[in-house]
Amino acid sequence: MTTMLEKIRTTKDDHPNRFLVYGPAGIGKTTLAMRVADSLVVDTEGGAHHQDGRRVRIQTLDDLYQLIEELLTDKKTPLSLFCIDTFDWLQEMIFDHVAAPTKYEKMQDIPHGKGFPMAGMETRVLLSKLRDLQQKRKCGVLLLAHSTIRKMDDNVDLIEHDMHTLKLQGTQVAPLVSEWSDYVFFAQFDNTFYDKDGKTRGSLGERRLFTKSSTHYMAKQRRKLPDTIALSFAAIQQAIKESTT
Repeated sequence: MTTMLEKIRTTKDDHPNRFLVYGPAGIGKTTLAMRVADSLVVDTEGGAHHQDGRRVRIQTLDDLYQLIEELLTDKKTPLSLFCIDTFDWLQEMIFDHVAAPTKYEKMQDIPHGKGFPMAGMETRVLLSKLRDLQQKRKCGVLLLAHSTIRKMDDNVDLIEHDMHTLKLQGTQVAPLVSEWSDYVFFAQFDNTFYDKDGKTRGSLGERRLFTKSSTHYMAKQRRKLPDTIALSFAAIQQAIKESTT
C-alpha cells in the first residue's frame, strides 16, 4: 500500500489544462475549438452546425452526463480537447435539471431562493465529472461562454465603469467556474485608437485573447503569459510552452 509520504512530488505535472474562454457573440469562440485536431464540441445552443468539425448536440444535462460516461468507457474514440459551447446555455439545462424532480416548472420558482444553491451544487457535480474526464482521458477541457457588460464602481474613487463579465446567473457560479479553470481568457478585438483632425478615431484590430485582468475584464493564468495571445488554440499552447512560472 502506497503511503501519503510516498506520493509527495517535487516537480510539476505535465497534464492537459482546463480553459475558460469568454467573449461577445461572433468573436470566434466556436472556431477556436473546432480547429483543434481530435477535439469534440458539445453544442448546447445549436450554433456549431455551420462549421466543419466533430460536434454533438445535447438537449439536457443528462445528455452531457451520458456522453461523459461513454467517453470514459470507450477510450478508442480519440479525444484531445473536450469543449462545451457554451456554458451559459448549459446553465439553463442545469436549472431545468434541478427543477425536474420538484413540483415547480422553473428553478427560479423554488421558494426561499433555494434553487440557486441547488444549481450551484449540480454545477460542482458537473465540474467534478469534467475533471475526471480530463484526468482519465488525458484531454484538455475548454469551457466557452458569452460575456455581458455590467456597470462597476469598485475603484477607490467609486467611478463607474464598464466591466466585461461572464454571462452566468447566480453570484457563486462565475467564481466557481473561474476557480476550477487553470486559465481564463477574455476574447475581444484588439482595438486601436488614433488622432485624426483633432478627433479620436478607432478601428477594429485582430481578434485576441486577453490573459491578464484589468478594470474592464477578468482573466487568469497559472503561468506568466503574454498579455494578449492570438485567438487560436495553437497560439495558446505555444504561449504556455514558452511561459515561465
